Amino acid sequence: MGSRYVRGGRVVGWSALRLLTSKVANLLARLLLRPGVRDATSGFKAWRKEAFEACVARSRRDSYEFQVELVYLARLLGFRAREVPITFVGRRQGSSKLRLADVVAFLSGLLSLLLRRP
Repeated sequence: MGSRYVRGGRVVGWSALRLLTSKVANLLARLLLRPGVRDATSGFKAWRKEAFEACVARSRRDSYEFQVELVYLARLLGFRAREVPITFVGRRQGSSKLRLADVVAFLSGLLSLLLRRP
């Protein structure tokens, strides 16, 4: 999986607040769920078909926390993840749609994952 937060990975074009939000989200995911990766919120992944199908079949999330849930489920089901550095370039047009409600949903999603086993 592509990682912004391993050696060689980086983020270009984000504000300090957006970068801090991402790093805090990843820190919380790592502390609460122990997903086995540094960048649990990365959407850049390559999957083996059987791993992807097994995780998606057990998934219950449909928002930002979906990325974390898939990595968490993969670890619980015994699949391995390997991170490779990527350069993530922020959008050049438009603006982020991340709202406070999304942050609250992400936090509640982390807690519900912590309390539930697949």
